[in-house]
Amino acid sequence: MPFADPSAARMQYDHAVASMTRSLASTVLLLLGCYSQPGSDAAQCNVDDDCPSGQTCPAGVCVDAMSATTSDGGEDVVATTMPGDEDTGADEATSTGAQACVAPDLELDGRCVAAATFDTVVQQTFADVEVDHPGTAGACLSVTCPPQTTVIGGGFFRLGVALTEARAVAEDNAFRICGDVVAGAPASRWNVFAQCAAVEGDLLYRVSETPDTIAADASECRTVNCPAGTTLIGGGGTWPSWWSISDMRPGSGWRICGTAQGAAAEIEFHTTCAVLADASTLVVDGEATALPSETQCATATCPATDLVLGGGAAAGEDFTVLVSQREISPIDKTWRGCARAPEFIGGQVFTSALCLQQP
Repeated sequence: MPFADPSAARMQYDHAVASMTRSLASTVLLLLGCYSQPGSDAAQCNVDDDCPSGQTCPAGVCVDAMSATTSDGGEDVVATTMPGDEDTGADEATSTGAQACVAPDLELDGRCVAAATFDTVVQQTFADVEVDHPGTAGACLSVTCPPQTTVIGGGFFRLGVALTEARAVAEDNAFRICGDVVAGAPASRWNVFAQCAAVEGDLLYRVSETPDTIAADASECRTVNCPAGTTLIGGGGTWPSWWSISDMRPGSGWRICGTAQGAAAEIEFHTTCAVLADASTLVVDGEATALPSETQCATATCPATDLVLGGGAAAGEDFTVLVSQREISPIDKTWRGCARAPEFIGGQVFTSALCLQQP
């Protein structure tokens, strides 16, 4: 996607949200599509009231209800979406019934997490070109995944916008960015991209129970990992406007780096994880050199037989990361990251693509 020309005609923007939802209280675990096949002696039913205590009626027969558990000290929110369902809303589960867990599914925190298989991963964009930031502090821009797909991550374009959030919003099946206009910027434009997967099985959306605090004027990196037995599928985070982000991408885990400019900054991590049976992930890296005051892009391309789950971008401490998104043309196996070098310093721009290798 080319950079916006500040002299180009601007699109009317009416989709910005003036407030930003922050969740700092607990680890959130959202399980999509978890369903156990009932036994041959399962009772027939039309509604939940037809079933014995501790069971529900999702598909004409009584099955054990799924239960809310705790992970990392936080209460889990559970969604019971059947394969093929378009409803991605979260439902509180109140029973304590347990389901048998057989490999390759994984028992995690007293729950059976079904192994996930991915058919396709598509990129959904808010608009074909960048749109104007409305100028409202904490405004947000989001894009929803198409029916029959589930959000796993996403990317962004920004120009003259200080991002404060870039993450998957499971309850909306969307990827969202939020941010403030940079004072004095000649143009303030942005766009958001969602990585949407046709997936069968469970996805775990996790948020750090407590945010990491970076001291004022400190430049630091933090990395979070998925639970043992699960694999990173995507990630994101939230942070204050004075956090100057220089790195957000996959690696051994989900990594965020930056500088807390003038005040301490709290960084909240969001990750999407899954149990993979016969599949694995591969991180492919790319880099490019930017001269002083130059905007430069780096690309990383997954093998031809892999799916592109997502990616991220990074640059030097004083650089401004402008773009982190999947390239659709000429091929759709590439993740692109672009950054602008400061006036008197050149350096490297990095990008990483998260690739899925499955039979």
